[in-house]
Amino acid sequence: MVSGHTHICRTFEHEGRFFVNPGSATGAFTPLQSEVIPSFALLDVQASTLVTYLYRLVEDQVKVERVQFTKATSG
Repeated sequence: MVSGHTHICRTFEHEGRFFVNPGSATGAFTPLQSEVIPSFALLDVQASTLVTYLYRLVEDQVKVERVQFTKATSG
């Protein structure tokens, strides 16, 4: 599931599902956090595997984090 409301870039797995919050591409203000880091996410979906690339602008440097999630097969 992709959701954005908190402006906080993060991914997590919960009960076999993968959640992505791309954050805020502009680093827009949010009352939930005093300092918002500009960020966005790119998703690469291949069958049951999802690779997420999280891009963050930290101190004028673009940092990229790669997170992979593979959906469990039933059976």
